[in-house]
Amino acid sequence: MDDALSFYVTKCLIVTDNFVEAVDIRDVLTEHHVGDVRHVRDAHGARLLIEEQEFRAQLAFVVCHEGIATWGSLIGLLIDAGARLVLIDGEPHFARTIGAACLTRPFDDRDIRRALRRVL
Repeated sequence: MDDALSFYVTKCLIVTDNFVEAVDIRDVLTEHHVGDVRHVRDAHGARLLIEEQEFRAQLAFVVCHEGIATWGSLIGLLIDAGARLVLIDGEPHFARTIGAACLTRPFDDRDIRRALRRVL
């Protein structure tokens, strides 16, 4: 485990339709004792989790391959709630303007850790 990566996050949301990708991210977060990691497949599911179940993620990994128009309201909701963001296949310039990190597919555990260092 990378000792240089220490952070305190108790809740994380992963929004991707790729189950294997979600498991890879969850594995890295579990190494660092993030206890409540939720995975949903799309923006609609994420909004339901946040709005109806009042899940307050401190960190979120959000896939953006369909373009920002599809994901903009979710990203705004997460930012308003104070979550730090990692955009999967997001546009790097946009990510920088909102203080998010980017992960570009394909990625591995080292890439996930680098993205975490940028946002935490």
